[in-house]
Amino acid sequence: MLRKFKIATRIQLLFALLLISLGGMLVEYWHASNELIETSSVEVNKQITVQEKQKIEAATSILVSALSSALEGVSDPVEQQQIIQKAFTKIRFEKDKSGYFYGYRGTICVAHGANRSLIGKDLTGLKGPDGAYIIQDLYKIAKSGGGITSFAWNKPGEGVQPKIGSAQFIPGTDIWIGTGIYMTNITKNQEVFKESLMTLIRPRIILVAVLFSVFFAAITFGCFLIIRSILRPLSSVKEGAKSIAAGQLDLHIPTDGADELSELAQAMNAMSKALVDGNSQLLTASAEAKEKAQTAAQAQAEAETNRQHLQTSYNEILRTAHMLEQAAVQSRSKMVTLTDHMRAVSGRSDDQTNQMHEVDAVMEHLHQAALLIKELANQAMEQGKAELETVREGFQMIDRSLSSIKSVHKKANVLQEQMSELDKQADSINKVMVVISDIADQTNLLALNAAIEAARAGDAGRGFAVVADEVRKLAEKTMEATKEVGSTISGIQQSTQLNAQSMDGIAEDITATATLAEESGERFKQIASGVETTYDRSQQISEAADRQANQYTQVSSALEQMEGFVAASGEEVRGATTVIQDLRDTTEQITSVTEELRLHAGSSSK
Repeated sequence: MLRKFKIATRIQLLFALLLISLGGMLVEYWHASNELIETSSVEVNKQITVQEKQKIEAATSILVSALSSALEGVSDPVEQQQIIQKAFTKIRFEKDKSGYFYGYRGTICVAHGANRSLIGKDLTGLKGPDGAYIIQDLYKIAKSGGGITSFAWNKPGEGVQPKIGSAQFIPGTDIWIGTGIYMTNITKNQEVFKESLMTLIRPRIILVAVLFSVFFAAITFGCFLIIRSILRPLSSVKEGAKSIAAGQLDLHIPTDGADELSELAQAMNAMSKALVDGNSQLLTASAEAKEKAQTAAQAQAEAETNRQHLQTSYNEILRTAHMLEQAAVQSRSKMVTLTDHMRAVSGRSDDQTNQMHEVDAVMEHLHQAALLIKELANQAMEQGKAELETVREGFQMIDRSLSSIKSVHKKANVLQEQMSELDKQADSINKVMVVISDIADQTNLLALNAAIEAARAGDAGRGFAVVADEVRKLAEKTMEATKEVGSTISGIQQSTQLNAQSMDGIAEDITATATLAEESGERFKQIASGVETTYDRSQQISEAADRQANQYTQVSSALEQMEGFVAASGEEVRGATTVIQDLRDTTEQITSVTEELRLHAGSSSK
């Protein structure tokens, strides 16, 4: 069916199919790039969501541990609430400060880092925009040992947004704390990653389009050169054959080149020369026959001679036609072999192209995986940096708490020494009161004796008796006052002893608290060391992923160039195969023409 079209038309059709294929590949590349961007952004969103859940759960656990140490030994609910509220006031996280902590006793709010007006309110019936009882759900999660839940909440300036939250009880208390972050922050990070990925892929798409344009121009120019190199000599040979058929035997076909068409042109030139020589001899013989027509014998002899010359010319023509036929047969055989080689080369080129496509696809997946690892490592590094700062702040708070506890311990020791001194002073007062009591007893005894002597003296001692009675009454009052003071001093001594015992217990508790605070500080140091190690490893992973992505980019670029070269070679080989097939058809036509020429020459010789 293709023989109905010209060779130039067939080459142009092949060129059009090639352009359509390249255009389809370009469109598919663009579509695959968009799908890759969407898939990568979804996977990154999942990873970020998991990390954010782990982050708020870890933050809640760390704060629970710190508050458990701070509340140890504090049984007053009001004082507990004050300590928790003071801690919540200093903690706000996320870039937009939308992250905060809150504490509840059951469903009653006891502390809130963002809205203190909720403190003291029972929020059992608090519903979110989706109808869920948020505080009840968080309370259930806290009672079950802690965990993560999702709900909807109104974010200032952005309306109702999805949110994830965590809740956990403070050990040793009936208070649970919780926190949460908005999913819009994760969505923003996803959009930033998507835009970054598009920025990375866009130059590659532009490069592919530029390479496609260059390849299109190169193929266009190559096809133009191939068509011209085939059609020009073939047209010359065709015009020469038409001239010979029209009777114009003296002609010259250009033979510049070393291909089969040049050999065909040389054979046509040789045939034209032979025909010109034969025609010249034929004309000479005819002239001589006319001039010597009077002598029949001479004319017959000359005719015989001319016939022999003509036979020689025809033999030369037959020999030339035979040589042309052999050359055509050899050319056809060589073209068959060359066609087989070209098809084999084309098949290998197709196989190489397919392998290049597979390798390029694998390298592209590896490159995207390296970029994803780099991005996740950077995020982990940023998160580790933030957690490291949080741990350091917690360590500083514990250090300040430890300093305060040591100061309280010193003051308690001073108070204990003062209580001991007070007990000693009370003992001294008691000794003085014993002396006063003895003096009062003696005074009372003396007053009684004086009263007895005054009674014996009669009226003369009556005034003295009155004085002695007053002295006795004063002595009795003194004894009663001394007893009351002694009783009071005894009560003070008992209170002082009880206070001293309490201060001993308080001193022991303060010492234990200081020890626990020091242990917490050491543990925070270990946590800080672990976080710093995680941060350093994340940074190393990020740098390694960056180097790996650059290497994948270089390898992918080299594979794309090789793929372009192999595809171009394959297309050129297939184009050459088509041209060779056309040459085979042309050679068969030349063989048919030479066969007819040989038969015509043979019949003419007879």
